[in-house]
Amino acid sequence: MIGAYLVATTVMIAEDGVSYITRAQQCAKDPIAVIKSGSPGYPILIFMGHKLNGLFNSSSSAQAWAYTAQCVALFCRVLALVPLYYIGKLLVGGRKSFWAIVILIALPYPAAFGSDTLRDWPHILFLSASFLFLIWGARFGKWWMFAAAGMTAGLGHTMRPECAQVVIYGILWMLVRLFVPGASTRRLQTALLTLVLLAGFAVPAGFYMKAKGRIIPEKLERVISAAPAWESSGAKNGAFDGAAAVQTAGVPVDVLKALCLLGANIGDNLMYFFAVPLAIGLHRHFRKLRRILLTERLFVFILVVLYVVMMTMLCSYYGYISRRHCLPMVVLTIFYIPVGLRIIARQLCRMNCKSASTAHIQRQRWFLMLLAVGLAICIAKFARITPLRSDKQSYREVAEWLRKNTSPEDIIAISHLAPRIGFYAERTTRLIQTNASTISAGKVSSGSWCHVVGTFDGEDQKLYINGKPAASKKSGFNALSAGNDDLAIGRPSAGANSYFKGRIAEVRLYSKALSSEEVESLYNHKIPQAENSEMIGYWPLEGEGRAVNGRTGEGMTFDGIKDYIDLSRLGSGLDVAEITVSGWVKAELSDQMNWWIGNGAQFRMGIRNSKLYFWIRDRLPGHIIPAEAAYVVVEFTGAGPTEPNMGFNKKVQERYSVWVNKREKKTIAVFEVL
Repeated sequence: MIGAYLVATTVMIAEDGVSYITRAQQCAKDPIAVIKSGSPGYPILIFMGHKLNGLFNSSSSAQAWAYTAQCVALFCRVLALVPLYYIGKLLVGGRKSFWAIVILIALPYPAAFGSDTLRDWPHILFLSASFLFLIWGARFGKWWMFAAAGMTAGLGHTMRPECAQVVIYGILWMLVRLFVPGASTRRLQTALLTLVLLAGFAVPAGFYMKAKGRIIPEKLERVISAAPAWESSGAKNGAFDGAAAVQTAGVPVDVLKALCLLGANIGDNLMYFFAVPLAIGLHRHFRKLRRILLTERLFVFILVVLYVVMMTMLCSYYGYISRRHCLPMVVLTIFYIPVGLRIIARQLCRMNCKSASTAHIQRQRWFLMLLAVGLAICIAKFARITPLRSDKQSYREVAEWLRKNTSPEDIIAISHLAPRIGFYAERTTRLIQTNASTISAGKVSSGSWCHVVGTFDGEDQKLYINGKPAASKKSGFNALSAGNDDLAIGRPSAGANSYFKGRIAEVRLYSKALSSEEVESLYNHKIPQAENSEMIGYWPLEGEGRAVNGRTGEGMTFDGIKDYIDLSRLGSGLDVAEITVSGWVKAELSDQMNWWIGNGAQFRMGIRNSKLYFWIRDRLPGHIIPAEAAYVVVEFTGAGPTEPNMGFNKKVQERYSVWVNKREKKTIAVFEVL
């Protein structure tokens, strides 16, 4: 009922859902292309669900496809409860497993993921089924159970590549049984069963890998091949000579931050209330190493360790971990929450119950009270997150207006941040582009301080590295865009999920383009004449403190996860004809763009590999609108659409203006949500 309510009240599907539905619609025409595009499992399920729905309802509207995709995810979530219950029954007993499933059903975020156009629960369905078959196979030694585990894991691999971890569990189980004393003496049978698991996995996954042309997912390959950048070196009071790597108790800082972020996301999934009993339950069942190695608990232990490693690598390389990434680990360890709750109930009973004859009843009451408190917290959270994406109501209003007031052959030009408008409008869309200019130059050394400067004089962009000219180019326009976003040090724009990793000091911003002589003076720590007349801001960033949102006096080290300095009082409305951005940076180089300062749609400076990049945008109106576009949808803030913003500004007030093509620029509808 919870899932059905979430589906029925969803204001707008997840942004990823548009791509899944688009690929599902392509299945009938070119299934091979869908497979080659990556992870075809969920789109294929949506396609099959839509065909089934067609037996009762012939509608092919966007809403029908969205409901189909949501119902497929919900159906997979309901089916996944069956293998999950039996896994829990094998590990902790039937009664505790039942309560674990009740808790799982009530958790808001897992429920929301299972009622949206997301592939997480289809993946968990196959992962949990293969996990159950593997546990059964290890307990009973049946070859067909290992074959079933491999095949379901192979099918799940087409949903998400992580499902291949079941093969790793099987291989480690084989190694334990072969080499741990007392584990098993039937070594040949153990090896053969593992080969059956591998063969079962290869049957569905092999075709997919061959069609895609790669075995290891591209994202995982980049993480594995990347050298771990654990070092976070520092500067002291403007002395840019470097320092030793920062570690705490022998553990790299990046690992500690990844673990903290992982714990926070697990806590979010469990409403934090259930996180404590989960930790207690896991500790109770994994205290003794021999009991882990010689029982089915080995698989849960490996799962937890493997997910911690994967999430740490993900965070270290990409700088983020989400609740969805942690969901499989939460779901497959949910059975230990009732174990922890009973332990807590037992302690509370000992503290408050003096009669041994009523101790059992009191323990049960305490358990139910704790459970009720947790469920009440879940209900309260549901009230906060439903209807799903209610903040996107303006998207739906725009889409509905377009669907009713345009012809099916009309083409809509739309911001790249709101592609779902075109989906719900059931119209062909083209993305609005902007006139922007990027200049790059190298070489910026990894792990050493560099003085970097970018200038724009109304015509030319220039870059300087360590006081010397590095690159110059014509921008193609002669007016810099006005700043409509918040200025920040450590990330490119407000709301961006991209943070700088490294160190920053001596940041200066001028409303003129400094000359090469003035840039060289800055490099030599001499104050140029523009310091007094054209300076917009100066942030020395001296000291040993961490970068903290809202503070500009101490921060120097940026962790690449959440650290940034908020300069919103300067960024919004920054209207200058020329600009100079200057600073000392010590970046950890990677193949991902590492923006160290930005003002959203006005300017950004960053480092990628060994190159320095300086990006600027033309003053509005600078939109490149496709000539064939009949209607234009523009997001803006403020009193009118004369200064449209391309979505970089994440204000509380959102407005969408629909113009009748780029020639008339006539506002025919305005939609807003306060």
